[in-house]
Amino acid sequence: MRALRMTASGLTTLIGAPAAYALARLRFPLRTTIMTGILALAFFPAAAVIAPLFIEFKSVGLLNTYWAVVITDFLQAVILMPFTVVMLFISLARVGGVGGLLR
Repeated sequence: MRALRMTASGLTTLIGAPAAYALARLRFPLRTTIMTGILALAFFPAAAVIAPLFIEFKSVGLLNTYWAVVITDFLQAVILMPFTVVMLFISLARVGGVGGLLR
């Protein structure tokens, strides 16, 4: 189970960190809409998502599988990634004296 959680964390970091950097620092069309959607999803309580997620996993056949754990952890972490990880890394880089892309 530990390897499964590490796989989910690795997937989240590989996909979420570049996406979070793009959302935090780059200007592109629909950026505000995407950020508003992510923020709206972050306001949902976890208990409100459990029943629909259970029904969806049951209909697809993922109930009681390892993929259900990976997908759930991945989605949960990706929602919060733009607000936490990018700002942490950028502030740590500024303290370390890194410039360039951080402006």
